[in-house]
Amino acid sequence: MQTQTQAPTIYDSAAARLLEIPLVRRLVSEAPAPVVFRAVDQSWFYGGYLRSPVTGFNPFAGKIYLAERSLAARWWRAPHAPLPRGEALNTLLNEVFLAAHDGLHVWSWLCIREAAPALNFGTCAVTEASFEDQVFCHILAETMATLATDYWGLCELDLVESFGLGAQYATRGGLQTSYHASRLETYARLDRAFDPRRLSFFEDFFVLYATGTWRFFAQAERASAPALDWLRHEIDYGNCQRAYTREWLAYLSGNPKLVNTGLRAPLQLDEPWKRRLVAEMAALTWSACTEGRWHQPPECRERAWSRPPGLPFDFRFTNLNSVEEPLGAVDDGSEHFFMQLLSRYDFESVDPDLRALALRLRREDKLDPALLELLFAEQARLTPSNREPADLFVLG
Repeated sequence: MQTQTQAPTIYDSAAARLLEIPLVRRLVSEAPAPVVFRAVDQSWFYGGYLRSPVTGFNPFAGKIYLAERSLAARWWRAPHAPLPRGEALNTLLNEVFLAAHDGLHVWSWLCIREAAPALNFGTCAVTEASFEDQVFCHILAETMATLATDYWGLCELDLVESFGLGAQYATRGGLQTSYHASRLETYARLDRAFDPRRLSFFEDFFVLYATGTWRFFAQAERASAPALDWLRHEIDYGNCQRAYTREWLAYLSGNPKLVNTGLRAPLQLDEPWKRRLVAEMAALTWSACTEGRWHQPPECRERAWSRPPGLPFDFRFTNLNSVEEPLGAVDDGSEHFFMQLLSRYDFESVDPDLRALALRLRREDKLDPALLELLFAEQARLTPSNREPADLFVLG
């Protein structure tokens, strides 16, 4: 696979085509959220040293985060420069579309805050009484970002035929789904009522993420039809989203005991205010995607959620680059601690023998940060800026 340490193959005019995609054009020209470069070298991920990227996201910080050493960062600094081809282009598209998704998540968070100010979504003191309402709002924001990125965005485009971009997008629908509008006739043969090109689809999709229930397609087809692989993925993704959201918000609150239901338990959607808020966010998202009318919510000037000091670290939700304590004192023994630690080193300047050893440690599941630090003691690290967040969701 192409990495940033190799010279990319030139693909003439691809850069201009990428900037013509509405999702990307808005990311570049309208800047839905400021971009911050993190001291992370994605080459460790490109080369298979990390199971998943650790760039992370945090919509409550109101920023889009890119790895300092990454294809996306190179593109952001020079979006009109020639693009790579092959697998490196696929990787770049994933990173660019993910950045756009993260910007949409910030937009969604601010829209919800404006529409329901009493909730103080993202800034309130999270208590047992408010916890599930905040989880509800986060899942709603994820629904908005996913529909705007994929189902009402990328999945309506032919990135290969119209834009000449990305081999994998000939068979895949969007950023996080294999659904594509070009296969609507296939889906219709399974269920004539299924139509994502309607405003009402927003509520259907939100209910899927919020509860795991889905009103389209027979159960047997959901379980095995090849054309519905995307649906099986979304059901599992929704279950994971509810679990991860509950864990993350409980961590930010400093009170893990707030999770008093099963992590994957369905959300309660019966309250009238929730139905009203879903309908309002559906209308905003639909108008933005189908008419290009993007509502501009006010910025958040309150202090957003942040892990209270003095509590144990969980490096699924904490940026290691922001931690000042000695690493040996904060190591939580997790893979995410190891991955964040490794990604701080400048891949290109690290001794190749040490890189090979790091890969062996990962493949043999010997994730020993102390050993890594000892072996890499003389190797160059990237320097974090003071704009890096303390709180970061890095679960891949």
